[in-house]
Amino acid sequence: MHLGADPALASVYDGALFGLAWGTLAGFYHAVALVSAEGVAPTAFAQAAVGHMPFVTSLLTEHARQIEEGRYPDDDGTVDVHAAAMDHLIHASAAAGVRTDVPDLFRGLLEVAATGGHSADGIASTAQALSKESRRD
Repeated sequence: MHLGADPALASVYDGALFGLAWGTLAGFYHAVALVSAEGVAPTAFAQAAVGHMPFVTSLLTEHARQIEEGRYPDDDGTVDVHAAAMDHLIHASAAAGVRTDVPDLFRGLLEVAATGGHSADGIASTAQALSKESRRD
């Protein structure tokens, strides 16, 4: 993949894609722990997860456009709706004896987005929670 004249972009893309892979895998590992607590084999769940991934990847282009434009329609749910769903995932995980580190991270990002005025915006607005201006240092 040619990224243009700036050779530093290769390193930036490499790090960004590494983070994307680990974010995806962290979600998958948490999901496997959750379904395994109910006796589902990881390989059986993996089939469902692979079938679900085209939906997830279909969001990337649309969300990138929203982020670039700074407009976040709530077509796929608001930050508040996803925060409530994440709360449910956190409670269900804890009840199953599964650590909640992964959904806690996502819930924290949703909270920063909500605090930043994006409660009623679409979830792509959560990208703003990761900007330097939104850090809680």
